[in-house]
Amino acid sequence: MNKKIKIYIGFDQREAVVYHTFTQSIIEHASAPLDITPLSLVSLSGYDESHNDRSNDFVYSRFLVPYLNDFDAGLFMLTEI
Repeated sequence: MNKKIKIYIGFDQREAVVYHTFTQSIIEHASAPLDITPLSLVSLSGYDESHNDRSNDFVYSRFLVPYLNDFDAGLFMLTEI
């Protein structure tokens, strides 16, 4: 059985259409099973983003991907308009 490829995609409600389009494209072109998780600051309970110099909501929180993935291989992607 193939191991799922774990993908974390930055999700911003203001760009929901872009997120869904991007995710659908990945699903349609995948050659292995996927485990896709939207990474949204509101879904990260216990995480407090205290930096004010961010260019987007994921400039720092994306570095949580190793922790969220039990320090196993994982991939972070960000979609922007």
